[in-house]
Amino acid sequence: MPKVLHVSYSSAGGAGLFASNLVKTLNEKNENYAQLISITNKSLREAPFQDSKTTINSVLDEYLIRAQKYPTTYSFLRNGLNRNLYSQIKDHEGLLHFHWMNGVLNLNAISQLLNENAKIIWTCHDMEFFTGGCHHALDCENYKEGCIKCPAVKKIFTKVPQNQLVSKIRFSERYAGKIKIVLPSQWMQAKFTKSRIAPFYETSVIENFIDKKYFLPRKIDTEQKENNKSLKVGFVSNWVENPVKNFHKLLEIVSEIDDPNDSKISILAVGESIESTRRQKKNNVIYFGKANSTEEMIKFYEEMDLLVSISHGESFGLAIAEAAALGIPTIAIGNTASAELIVDQVTGFVCPDYESFKEKLKFALRNKDILGFLGENAKNEAKTRWSPETNANKYFQVYSSFEK
Repeated sequence: MPKVLHVSYSSAGGAGLFASNLVKTLNEKNENYAQLISITNKSLREAPFQDSKTTINSVLDEYLIRAQKYPTTYSFLRNGLNRNLYSQIKDHEGLLHFHWMNGVLNLNAISQLLNENAKIIWTCHDMEFFTGGCHHALDCENYKEGCIKCPAVKKIFTKVPQNQLVSKIRFSERYAGKIKIVLPSQWMQAKFTKSRIAPFYETSVIENFIDKKYFLPRKIDTEQKENNKSLKVGFVSNWVENPVKNFHKLLEIVSEIDDPNDSKISILAVGESIESTRRQKKNNVIYFGKANSTEEMIKFYEEMDLLVSISHGESFGLAIAEAAALGIPTIAIGNTASAELIVDQVTGFVCPDYESFKEKLKFALRNKDILGFLGENAKNEAKTRWSPETNANKYFQVYSSFEK
């Protein structure tokens, strides 16, 4: 039996892929040390009928409860219990490591596990664990005071976030000593520290890491990229049209730069999209679709001159780390964790606002030769910060401290 059982709703998406890579790396260092269980290996959008109960509840959360103008995922009804996974989890005798838990276990089920002396490490891949249900609170800080007058839900449901947060506070008061929280960035820790449940928990910051395949030597024709007059800008998201990722704003900014009759910037959009046809081109966007493997994702990155991150809420920014390992720099808006992954003007550019972001894109278009310099620095940074060996060892330390 493995020492650590990892649990995530899916083994796909940012949280699921990280959990899969972590388990793989832990087992390479210590055979049969870890195992991952999940409901699906796809996203809910890819396979809506694989878990019809969660799909229905997610649709109700999205269209019945969430305020439609608020661009974040909100969870209430989807916070249900999957009895099949629960039966596997409660029989595990070692440590439990939670990732994305919506649709897997609710607080009542987790309380039962803790009453039976379970010990839990919980990596918060977003903010839902410590808010009234928002996966990213964006600029809202109501969760500091109790989610009063929550802007994320319709007025008729304003008591729902308050009640959910009260339940989380009561849960934390009773059980926090049996749970250790891991946050993937300093930005996320700053958000967590402001929450009502923060005083109860011991936390660690451990950055996510990337598949070691990104570090394998490969030959990229940088000279050909530099000589090409167009600029290929990469945009990566599990779901391209996710409002939090802010794709529409990128389209708007690029349209302000480009002459419609002489487009010089091409956007390479990677991820699930309403533009479902692979390699479909629409205006100045090429929709690559979702990568089906690390190898395919690497090929997508290698077509990019640089990556952009324009998200409203980014708890880490896995694509930035992956692109960096391949020598591709990033331009990011600096109000999320993305800024922590970039050394401004050394491995990419961190911009304070949209106007600065636009100016940096125009600068990159006029000075493509500098992207090779930034990319080489980014590659060196990636080797030291996001290698599986370094970051998995940090998790070993957390597990060891909990076993004592």
